Amino acid sequence: MPRSPRLHAVAALALGALAACGVSAEAFASASGGMKPFDKPDVTAFKCGTGDRKSCPRGQVLRLSGENLARTQRVVFLGRRGSSDDRSAPAQERSPHRVIVEVPRGAHSGPLRVVASSA
Repeated sequence: MPRSPRLHAVAALALGALAACGVSAEAFASASGGMKPFDKPDVTAFKCGTGDRKSCPRGQVLRLSGENLARTQRVVFLGRRGSSDDRSAPAQERSPHRVIVEVPRGAHSGPLRVVASSA
């Protein structure tokens, strides 16, 4: 039985999948010229604007919560295997503990990747 495309956007995401991150814990130069470790974003929970914590329809606001999220540039909805269905959404709001994005059109259920700048 086919699922409704509207309700299939971010269904059944595991927190382990949410922790996928587009940056590494590499060091970057600080203002003093030394090296400082880059704290990798750590997503611990998500919640849809509808209040649902298990799925979020396309076009709805998705709030990711966790640590080290202030430098988030975008969230990539990885969908199924391969990159042909990956969809990216820019961070609309961000703080050290929260990122808000809109679930993009064409997003499919699957893991998310948080892409953050290192400087």
